[in-house]
Amino acid sequence: MRAGQSPKKGDVLVLVGTRKGAFILSSGQNQKDWAISGSYHAGSDVFHVTYNGRGSGKVYAAVNTMIWAPHVEISPDLGQTWVSASQQPRFSGGGSETVERIWQITPAGKAEPGVFTRV
Repeated sequence: MRAGQSPKKGDVLVLVGTRKGAFILSSGQNQKDWAISGSYHAGSDVFHVTYNGRGSGKVYAAVNTMIWAPHVEISPDLGQTWVSASQQPRFSGGGSETVERIWQITPAGKAEPGVFTRV
């Protein structure tokens, strides 16, 4: 396994979230040689990383920090750059509850991003 090589379009990806950040393992279609990139969001708990293959193909990470509120980070270029989602997770209805941790995220087509409904 090689370290520090960025994945490229067409690679097979394994997205890994850990308590020390996120990592992307990538390989060509033969899946014989693997490269690892990251740690992205080093020092933060990243409980989930997912890829949305629709459209331009973005990587989403559920980032939980000790200091800042939990938030979703988006990479449009397979981890080379990251930006915060325009709307961070919150409960619908404007109540006083706050989101303490993000455990899983799922890219959705029509759902309002980052809004949780009380159950």
